[in-house]
Amino acid sequence: MRECPKCSTELPDQVDGCPKCGERLEGGAGREAEPQLDLGKTLANIAAWVFVAVRHYWPMLLAGVLFVAMQWSFPFVDWWKTWTRKNSYSSHGPLVPLIALFMVWANRKRMAVTKIAPTWWGLALIVPAIPLFEFGRWTGSGNICAITFIMFLVGAVLMFVGWRMTRLLLFPMLYLLFMVPPPGMLLDRVTSRVQISSTTFAVKVLSATGKLVADSEGGWDVRQ
Repeated sequence: MRECPKCSTELPDQVDGCPKCGERLEGGAGREAEPQLDLGKTLANIAAWVFVAVRHYWPMLLAGVLFVAMQWSFPFVDWWKTWTRKNSYSSHGPLVPLIALFMVWANRKRMAVTKIAPTWWGLALIVPAIPLFEFGRWTGSGNICAITFIMFLVGAVLMFVGWRMTRLLLFPMLYLLFMVPPPGMLLDRVTSRVQISSTTFAVKVLSATGKLVADSEGGWDVRQ
């Protein structure tokens, strides 16, 4: 272990930068010739960041765990039931977090060289997210709860890693909204219009080809 000369934070010997204040450190293990993106150094930097985050921000980490636990009963469980329902329009839901993780992994090189600078501005999203989530639970609105989940997630990331890293992770985090099942009223309205449009188009095409004729009961029949 060694100490950051700027903020006096204890850090592992393998890291070359302080994840708390962004100060570059000289010396230390693993400073010989190495590729531009070294997996060992990246893991060491992540471990150092986790160490500092747990040590200095454990109250917020605890609040985050409790918030996710509250989200688990509602709406996560309801979302899962909707995703796994037969012929569900939201069956793609479980794939969305995996795609978001792939986006983060694809951006790993830029993240490895981005300065981590925690900021308390994340509370501007975290604080209003909690009462808004309770309002969503009280009204039974899974969509309000989904918005508060994204607000809390973005706020927590901003608080722990700063503005630059948050900008890199913002799109994958917002992409998680696609896993939220849309309201049934909106879904019925949209799908009914699509069904009417497709049926009207099919009738016009079949009528133009002479395949569609009226039957004796006032309906339509298709000639073979």
